[in-house]
Amino acid sequence: MNATSTTDEKLLNPFLVYDYICEANATTLVAFLIITTLFYQRVSCTLSPLHGRGIPVVPHYLPFFGVLPNFMLNTRVFITYWQKYYDTEVFACYFLGRMAYVITCPIASAQVFSGKYKSLTWEYIAKMIFTGAFETDDKMAKLLGVHPVSHKIYDKYLMNKTYLSDIVKAFQDSFAEIVFPTMLERATAPSEDGWSTIDAIEFFGGSSFMCTGHVLFGDTGLIDFELFRNVMFFITYFQKILASPWFMRPLYRKQYAARDILFNYMKEVIRKVDEKEGGIEQYAEVMQEISKTEVRTKMNLHDRTVSLLAPLYAASINTIPTTYWCFWHLLNSKECMETIKEEILTIRAERLEKQRLSKDDSGVRYTVEDFDRMVNIDSLIQETLRKHTTYRTVTTRFAEADCVIKVPNKGKIIPINVKRGDLLFNSPTLNHHDSELFEHPEKFKWNRFSPVNGKYPTFYKRGKELSKPVRAFGYGLTMCPGRRFAMTQIKILMSIILEDYDIRYKNDITPPTPKMAHEERGPCNGMPRESYKVEIRKRL
Repeated sequence: MNATSTTDEKLLNPFLVYDYICEANATTLVAFLIITTLFYQRVSCTLSPLHGRGIPVVPHYLPFFGVLPNFMLNTRVFITYWQKYYDTEVFACYFLGRMAYVITCPIASAQVFSGKYKSLTWEYIAKMIFTGAFETDDKMAKLLGVHPVSHKIYDKYLMNKTYLSDIVKAFQDSFAEIVFPTMLERATAPSEDGWSTIDAIEFFGGSSFMCTGHVLFGDTGLIDFELFRNVMFFITYFQKILASPWFMRPLYRKQYAARDILFNYMKEVIRKVDEKEGGIEQYAEVMQEISKTEVRTKMNLHDRTVSLLAPLYAASINTIPTTYWCFWHLLNSKECMETIKEEILTIRAERLEKQRLSKDDSGVRYTVEDFDRMVNIDSLIQETLRKHTTYRTVTTRFAEADCVIKVPNKGKIIPINVKRGDLLFNSPTLNHHDSELFEHPEKFKWNRFSPVNGKYPTFYKRGKELSKPVRAFGYGLTMCPGRRFAMTQIKILMSIILEDYDIRYKNDITPPTPKMAHEERGPCNGMPRESYKVEIRKRL
């Protein structure tokens, strides 16, 4: 038998394939692997039954892992590329052995992620947060992550104006009377013309964290720069350590050690409160009520510390970078600075006049209503949320049971049979950079959301007006209950600073735009990688 017939025989006889592979040279093997991989990639998407329903499936090379490497490398690029490639508002992909559906339409996302479909839950992410970042067991993670009673309490105190007023006043007092003077003491000695220099992250981010901790727990020990540095070190890597503690702890030992410093401090605070009769009264009312929930009264000290500390971390993770970038853009535009300063001084003067006429000696600097009227700061915050806080973010839902969801795609309503264990993704980032929604979405326009002649701008997608074009706080029933408090915090800092002080970049020179942590790949919520210096002086 000649060589050719021998080769043909091996190709046709499956029992002789192994011999053929052993005899093949490296080039042949590489070619074989490439052809096999490309064949698998094509089969992985073209044979999907979803194609018959008009839902394209992204091809992948790796069994089980699916598109995970490309998705995690740069989620924003991945979703944008396949949306444009298929010209679709919904597509599917294989992700860690399960099907994942990516919904790119903001209208459909608002419906699907709103809580309308009871089978779709964010418990999957909550479990990752509590088991990965706080090292609780699965049972405790489920209890803490999805607890409607707690959510209602936070919603009551942080969204309702009547209850929020007390927290807002306490925050103002904390900043004006304790934290701001502490920051000024930390700044450099005033120059001949009165300017003192201070670090932006410490000033803006530190003030946000310290005031929040002080107000919620009534403990001045949280007004501490060493604690703040440890918090920053941990939360900067927070989204990278959510996988599982046994896997991530060896890689992020220093970050976990930084977390443990705050955790151990708070454990001691809570222990002393527990031992002191009536000690719980030092907490803000919202934390008192949270502490009294039945589920927490049965917890040990460790788990209770996790449950009470979680809102402080939640407040810090997104509020700190948002505050940092709001002040960056405030300083970066003279028009923005002058407009917002005038807004603050006008509202403050009106508040003082009302207090004089009514003989009000309560000492309230600004009311919740006053902050609600600061529409230009609102616009600055919304634009910062659009461009920085949601720089590269994804909203996730996990299917606890089979269900059918309906989503629009190219003018038609398409039913999707979601199976138990499937995932659904939406990227606010993609929507926030949609040129149909926002004119020149790549540009930062601080007054994009400001009213003009008393009328707010409108934003449309496929001819339908979106009431909430910026989605930084989630959807529906699972929206962040602290969103109003978070935005009011920024207004408090700006108002108290700009009321009596001038502030600028160091030497009045605009520095290069700071880099964000994880700007190149992975999740990114605008957390700064580097800081900048600002100068501040008392206005004459």
